[in-house]
Amino acid sequence: MEYRYMQPGEKPLVDALQKKHKITAEFHSRWTLWRNWDSRPPLLAWDGNNIAGLYAYAFTKSGYVNSYYIWVDIPYQGKGIAGGLVNFMLQEAAKAGVMRYKSRMPTGKDGEAFWRGFGVRPCGWIPQLDEQLYDYYIGGVTNIQEFIANAATSNDLPTTDKRSLSHYKRLGVVFTDSHWLHLNA
Repeated sequence: MEYRYMQPGEKPLVDALQKKHKITAEFHSRWTLWRNWDSRPPLLAWDGNNIAGLYAYAFTKSGYVNSYYIWVDIPYQGKGIAGGLVNFMLQEAAKAGVMRYKSRMPTGKDGEAFWRGFGVRPCGWIPQLDEQLYDYYIGGVTNIQEFIANAATSNDLPTTDKRSLSHYKRLGVVFTDSHWLHLNA
């Protein structure tokens, strides 16, 4: 499996993924709306000439990796490809000096189960959206093995990023992790 960012000439192949799954259609719509195609091309997992998986994420100026979409085509599921995509992202995040990971997942859906499989637990819940919030420290993590080893204590250091905390307040986040409960005030 080859992991690399989408090249400009490969966009028609990524465009075709919209028809494969709801999440790839949603990803395509959001990435177009946000104008991210050129500045933040998705990471792709290639099996020869076939796109086996896709991961859309962005590094921020405040030291976060915002994880948006991860998708693996049905014939490739259960073969470690999503983990390979995450591993690639972690290597890039370490090179970029990224210290925190952030994502939101619908409660009880595949994405939540996927991240929990790595031992990651949410720090909060967004009741009006019924989504789990993940925001955890990844400083010093360079690969998936370290990520898994770090998962048990990754929520021990709540964010101090005022912009993120303000955003969480606007979303109505109810913090559920014991290290974050003091932020419910």
